[in-house]
Amino acid sequence: MHLMCDSHGTLLGIYATPGQCHESRAFESTMERGYLPRRLGRHRWPENLGSDKGYSYPRIWRWLSRRRIGRLIPTRKDQPKSESFDQAAYRQRNIIEMSHPDYPSSDSLYRGSRAA
Repeated sequence: MHLMCDSHGTLLGIYATPGQCHESRAFESTMERGYLPRRLGRHRWPENLGSDKGYSYPRIWRWLSRRRIGRLIPTRKDQPKSESFDQAAYRQRNIIEMSHPDYPSSDSLYRGSRAA
């Protein structure tokens, strides 16, 4: 189960996959299913996206970069550490686990705005 919420914990998207499917394979589908209302002159995509290390792949980084979405995804052990990683902003990712306790083992994507 892949969930996506905004910075207030509002559920924006949900995507179900078989249990043996790696979470990174469902990334694009989950993002496309997410509902993000548009206002005139505003983009559909969030300013930042936070998730766990399971989404730390160059394919996903490129997808985010093409859409000018900031990456709040920690690197895996086999990757060099990112010097620009914002640990404080990443901590907000737990909003989805706190807001939706019915899905404790789900893979989650947090769509947030840049910190002021």
